Amino acid sequence: MKRFLKYFISISLVLILFSLIYLSSNEIVGFNKTVNWAWDLSNFNYWIILITYTLLLLIMLSIIALSLLKIKDILNKKVR
Repeated sequence: MKRFLKYFISISLVLILFSLIYLSSNEIVGFNKTVNWAWDLSNFNYWIILITYTLLLLIMLSIIALSLLKIKDILNKKVR
């Protein structure tokens, strides 16, 4: 069960990050028709990019920390 949860959480995080990266692209999709509410959402793209790369940085740091702890445990077992 723990193995399933680990894989499920990692796959879901990867899918969320890929979707955030896809949504943060600067492509314009749709009709070329001006609407009043779109002007307010024009800065939303930068928040998606900021959140995406912050999450990527935190995930990379946590993976590095967990791998260092694993190496420390392996070295402690070899010393004993």
